[in-house]
Amino acid sequence: MKTFLIPIFLLFVGVGGGVGAGIMLGPSAGTDDDTPAEAEADVGSDSAEEPPAMGQDIAASSTPAENGARGVEFLNMTNQFVVPLVKDGQVNGIIVVAISLEVVEGTIADVHLREPKLRDRFLQVLFNHANNGGFEGNFTDFRYIKSLKEELLRNAQVVAGRDVKDVLILDLVRQDP
Repeated sequence: MKTFLIPIFLLFVGVGGGVGAGIMLGPSAGTDDDTPAEAEADVGSDSAEEPPAMGQDIAASSTPAENGARGVEFLNMTNQFVVPLVKDGQVNGIIVVAISLEVVEGTIADVHLREPKLRDRFLQVLFNHANNGGFEGNFTDFRYIKSLKEELLRNAQVVAGRDVKDVLILDLVRQDP
């Protein structure tokens, strides 16, 4: 009988804890009626000291209505890129790269539709970089990463246009045998 009551007791404790945490960590009473845009507008001129919200460009952190510019969004590529490192005809290691794209706000769906073509172009760039020795030695050196990012951005803009503002390398891992 005790083995039956213990899971039920733990269930009630877990649900009670979750409800309590939801109440404690939920929105405060004064912001229930405000949408995020209204709450941001209520802040006024003091918001200049706060960092821009996630997904906004730091250089253009004001709202689109204020400066006529559009914000940015981030598109994470669905899978990582795996690049074999070939030396003397044999695989000598692999590079795993996770990439995200910074795109003009409102264009993320259009860029996402071109993801297969973007992946193809990015793999070509990564294979060329590997074949030219870009992942040998100190491959995390600023010069190598900068040239790789510039080439990835150039190819992204060929496929998706100027809606792509930047290529972000989120992870870069080398695994040797």
